[in-house]
Amino acid sequence: MSLGSYSRTLARQDIAKNTFDRALMQFTAASIELEQSGQIRVLASVQNNLSLLFTQLERFEEAHEHLDRALSVVTKLNDKGSQAQFEDSRARVFLK
Repeated sequence: MSLGSYSRTLARQDIAKNTFDRALMQFTAASIELEQSGQIRVLASVQNNLSLLFTQLERFEEAHEHLDRALSVVTKLNDKGSQAQFEDSRARVFLK
């Protein structure tokens, strides 16, 4: 690999890391605001999105923790559609 190719690869990795960091910050901010405002159904969706982000980062334990939170909320709300969606997300974590 040439020095130029190596530099481009590093630059792409840095951009990807920054993108994931920004997404994590936004999801975290949304979670806090949703929890404070009592919007727990939407909070569950954000938790699901966080699990997908952590899956992409190959941080599987954290992905499962966020799915556990999301499923806890929708189970209490008896929201079967969201439960199915979040179980589908869990299957995606296991496939990685």
